Amino acid sequence: MAAQMKTGEGLVRVEFFGPFREFGHRVDLTVPSEVSFEELVSLLEERVGPGFADRAARRNTTFILDSRIVPPQALGEVRVCPGDRAAFALLVGGG
Repeated sequence: MAAQMKTGEGLVRVEFFGPFREFGHRVDLTVPSEVSFEELVSLLEERVGPGFADRAARRNTTFILDSRIVPPQALGEVRVCPGDRAAFALLVGGG
């Protein structure tokens, strides 16, 4: 299956779980053709208020893009495009 090309300005649905719920449950955010993880966090902080970027930068934050957990070491490579679904949650581990 070929990857779908996403262009133009559009919406990204962002959902919040766990401690991120203090910023709401869900936001439909308008983004340009694509944004990096850092740009997404900045746009979200403008939308949901101060403190979001600090919370997102914590080590136990889990970022999920289109139902896939993005490993922390891969966040610098992430491109979020209109039509994507993203989520911020708390990393939960087992032993």
